[in-house]
Amino acid sequence: MREQFETKSASQLQQQIDKSVLNKNTGELENHSSVKVFKAKQVNEENYFKIYLNDLQRFNSLTKAEENIFRSLLTIAEYETGVCFLNGAIRCKLSNFAECKEAHFNNTLSKLLKLQLIIKIETNVVALNPFYVASGSWSNIKKLRDMIDIRPTAPQYEILPNTAANFDCSKFVAYVRSTLSLDEAPSGGHINRSSNMSKSIKSDLSKRKTRSAFRRLFKFLKR
Repeated sequence: MREQFETKSASQLQQQIDKSVLNKNTGELENHSSVKVFKAKQVNEENYFKIYLNDLQRFNSLTKAEENIFRSLLTIAEYETGVCFLNGAIRCKLSNFAECKEAHFNNTLSKLLKLQLIIKIETNVVALNPFYVASGSWSNIKKLRDMIDIRPTAPQYEILPNTAANFDCSKFVAYVRSTLSLDEAPSGGHINRSSNMSKSIKSDLSKRKTRSAFRRLFKFLKR
């Protein structure tokens, strides 16, 4: 008997069994072949974010409580864009997750914005800085990085070292806002608030963003 295994695809393995059987009536050996196909169980990759280590100074300046708040943002950040929607209800949930008061949560958000670990998109909407934390393919991450200009300057904040880079995120913010259908880009590359967007549409967008963020948060907390 001979067994042969062959990989048909990433999710399938084929087993071929060849064996010789004596036919009692004729006294001859007869060859028989059978094939079995095994399907591998598909396991989806868990949620993840890449943390880049080229500038740890900004992370090192965070306290333990502030690190917890930063990690709480990762639980609701959008895949690839890193966008986080932060209305009052979500801030309350994330404060509980980070085991801190909402006032401390809001103060830490201000610090993270100053450190440019996160980027303000508009009121109650921020995004992770792809130079420090990102998810998705490298080609997409590089695309986001190319929208951010790096300007080596004197420290803008006392907690940053003299070699810290200051980021100009205006093009990145314009791009993210356009993907959220919050703005439309006219000629010249500047983003203006769409004048014909009704209040009902804005309200619907806000509700959908809140539901989306809550679904990701609850999924994370149930693990």
